[in-house]
Amino acid sequence: VTCTTGNHERFLHKASGNRSTTHKFDSFGTQIYVALKAKMEQYPNVRISIPKTPYAVVEELGHRMFITHGDTVINVGMPGSNLNMSSINNQINKLNASELSPDKFDVTMVGHVHTPTIQLLENGCMLVINGCLSGLDPYANAVGIFTSNPTQQIFEMTTEHAVGDIRLIQVKDADNKKELDKIIAPYD
Repeated sequence: VTCTTGNHERFLHKASGNRSTTHKFDSFGTQIYVALKAKMEQYPNVRISIPKTPYAVVEELGHRMFITHGDTVINVGMPGSNLNMSSINNQINKLNASELSPDKFDVTMVGHVHTPTIQLLENGCMLVINGCLSGLDPYANAVGIFTSNPTQQIFEMTTEHAVGDIRLIQVKDADNKKELDKIIAPYD
């Protein structure tokens, strides 16, 4: 489990302007991740990584991944209205040419923008932009989003494919399915 902190769990009094760009790890998110890591230590098959950087570099099954929340570091635009693939490709090229990457990244994963998409970039890197589970909120309304399809992506990774089979898990109607209350009881 790789944890990356974003703007949702930031300490507002520590943010420079509206976004934390340094010491991003100093957040409510990291407090939750540390508690989760402590609890999960009893399970030897679970590893939890909490980087201090606003991104994580992960290697699995021979593939390199760059993972970030997406409010800083990588600017993917707004997939619901404007996705500049050339700009994103150039940002990944800069990452691949940087000190962070002795080898190129096979996958770049970003969140933050609430609209899921998956794109194979010209440089061969698979871009995975995750959806969100929050649905509509004041931020979404502020940027002109008035309908939402809360969605998370899950994909298979094999030694041959950095991103294999992909599934979009849509949960828009989950709040109305009473059978799900048996799995996790609602907090009243």
